[in-house]
Amino acid sequence: MRWRIWRAAGVVLTAGLAPTASAQMPLTIDAEPGFVVSWNGNDGDQFDPGAPPGGARVPDNLGLSSNGAVAFTSGDLGPELGIGFHVAANLNDGFYGNFNAWMGASAATPPFFVALDLGALREFRAVAWGRDNGNDVGDACGGQCTDRSLGQYTLQFMQGSTWVTVATFDYVSSEDDAAGGGFTSYLRHEYRVTTGSGDPILARFVRLLVPASGIGAGTAIDELEVHVDPISPPPPPPPPPFDINPADGFALTWDGNDGDFFDAAAPPQGARAPDNLALASSGATAFSSGDLGPELGLGFHVAANVNDGFFGNINAWMGATAATPPFHVGVDLGGTFPVDRVAWGRDNGNDDTDSCGGQCADRWQGTYQIQVTQSPDPAGPGAAWITVGSVAYTTSVDDLVGDQFTAYLRHEFAISTSGGEPISATGVRLLVPATGIGGGTAIDELEVHEAGPPDADADGEPDGSDNCPHWPNPAQTDTDGNGIGDACECGDQSGDGVVSILDLLAINEVIFAVVPPSPLCDTNEDTLCNVGDILGANAKIFGQTAYCARYPSP
Repeated sequence: MRWRIWRAAGVVLTAGLAPTASAQMPLTIDAEPGFVVSWNGNDGDQFDPGAPPGGARVPDNLGLSSNGAVAFTSGDLGPELGIGFHVAANLNDGFYGNFNAWMGASAATPPFFVALDLGALREFRAVAWGRDNGNDVGDACGGQCTDRSLGQYTLQFMQGSTWVTVATFDYVSSEDDAAGGGFTSYLRHEYRVTTGSGDPILARFVRLLVPASGIGAGTAIDELEVHVDPISPPPPPPPPPFDINPADGFALTWDGNDGDFFDAAAPPQGARAPDNLALASSGATAFSSGDLGPELGLGFHVAANVNDGFFGNINAWMGATAATPPFHVGVDLGGTFPVDRVAWGRDNGNDDTDSCGGQCADRWQGTYQIQVTQSPDPAGPGAAWITVGSVAYTTSVDDLVGDQFTAYLRHEFAISTSGGEPISATGVRLLVPATGIGGGTAIDELEVHEAGPPDADADGEPDGSDNCPHWPNPAQTDTDGNGIGDACECGDQSGDGVVSILDLLAINEVIFAVVPPSPLCDTNEDTLCNVGDILGANAKIFGQTAYCARYPSP
């Protein structure tokens, strides 16, 4: 995922988006699949103009030499210049400033890097570095050094013998020269880094690939920090573009989708809605409190447009001027189904031939109510409707598909009982803010999505057939064919998918600090890899089951 900087109400934030051809940003972050990386706007935090050892001190972190970490690099500039600094040890000496910074050797070969050996497998959720972040008193630049900071950095870690890339950071420019203001490329910046599920990263080694090396324009790194948890406070959140209010007994959430399934092409080839229960082609029937189409002598803007499967204004519903409250549009699903998502929009496609000459951006303001029924005749006067929640559309943040909230595009909302169960329904309807030819609400398509089978680890394999239901393993690899996926084969320290005598030897190597433990080593759930796990692996070899946190005990 790529991240860029934007500003709202004076706060620097980050947001995911696809690469665009828009103006270049001072910082972009590209996280690898499986990782989440963000910058909360900290800029020169921990800055101290005082000289070491009294000032310019680095906050406590796992990477400090005083905590047992050892720095190593692709080469040091200090010996080349005959000076005692600009060496690897400056990366984790605990002080900021050019005299306490590393620079790379001119003869180094790519990849140019700085790295830390943490001494053991450690969990961390944040990293920080900068070109210079303190000691204005007696340092070489007579203040902060502002050079040697631009270019692309790559964050990597290693548990055993292979480097894993977390993200790349492209330092393009500086917005200002003030600590705590906009992005200042040469100051210290701290980044939150986690797995895709929000867990800390487990590693013994952490390294940063840097843009350049050498006496000319080689990169300088003041200090490389590795933190158990972020220390820079997060900024206050921006005001929400809408208010979500679930009714008692229900949950209602939005995950940030904005114009998903947008298609500028015209129907029937383009602007197609995703498959869902509400489609006429799925057997559902649309109904409403009244249609504007007949009032205007048009064949569209009628109830059938909300489930015809196409986006666009001429495939949208609008309500009749003479309709009486509650103004609504809904679908009879033609049966009883477990429902967990609904979606709608004012307009979400067909820029080619539609009446607005692009996306229609009007008729979206106000509060919508999502209701369900289990009545056999949802369109009839006797149907009993239950409110799941309401969504008040107050602000349209931008006009970009897939970026921030664009009020007139399609948005999907997750609905459930407060206990997280899908909602059983024969019909779903949406109460809309207004009706009529003037400012009446328009609904492009009303979608109702059926709940899938439970998938606790979100790896795409339902719990009922998942051979490792509490740990993501989409490939479902089971090397020994025992019904337990390799990802949950507790005791398999060697990582070959089979618990065997090789694992007894491998665990023994962990005990004597020859290799680091793998997450599968801990067979008895005591968070350690020791003699007890040799016993557990041995028991499994002889037909018993070893349990660990990846495979719950009975």
